Amino acid sequence: MSDALRVAVVTGATSGIGKATVQALRSKGLTVYAVGRNEEALSELAATCGAQTIRADVRDTSAIVEALKGVEVDVLVNNAGILSTRAVFQEIDPAEIDAMIDVNLKAPMHLTRALLPGMVERRRGHLIFIGSIGGQSAFPNSSAYGASKAGLSLFCDNLRLDLLGSSVRVSEIVPGAWRHRSTAPLSRAIRQMPYSTMAIARSSRKILRR
Repeated sequence: MSDALRVAVVTGATSGIGKATVQALRSKGLTVYAVGRNEEALSELAATCGAQTIRADVRDTSAIVEALKGVEVDVLVNNAGILSTRAVFQEIDPAEIDAMIDVNLKAPMHLTRALLPGMVERRRGHLIFIGSIGGQSAFPNSSAYGASKAGLSLFCDNLRLDLLGSSVRVSEIVPGAWRHRSTAPLSRAIRQMPYSTMAIARSSRKILRR
């Protein structure tokens, strides 16, 4: 891991992949700001691994940026995401469409936009996005979720082109099915070989070594 990368921000940090990523990056000596809504889980992260905590909804970019005022962020792990319903699209509540697009696509774009200028100016940084197999292939009952994750994947591809020559890197990690309560509704075939959250978190750590 580059010694130049010292400070990381991880969204969706209170459970699953986000929590495991915070722990993995702290084990490598990075200062990590863990962003989440669950105050009890954030306190546990602070106590167990020494993470700095920011209690905020990932959609509230201004609150997160205010909490990071004066902090030079080197690594941003856009992990927060939701699969809030598995209804067929013709029965989905329109509010669920907005929620998944807001959390899975718009929130990481807005937070990236807020933190990226500093990375470009310092000529160092790494943007990591947790994508989904649902954004790469079609699955039933996943139209809004899949669209949000497909949009995130294409955003990563375009962002790489914008950042050519800037020394700021962009990586997308696309897990298959992984062991979490949200995988319960998925078919048995998809869940046959799920990944653990720590295995996915190690991917972020390995990427930063390059």
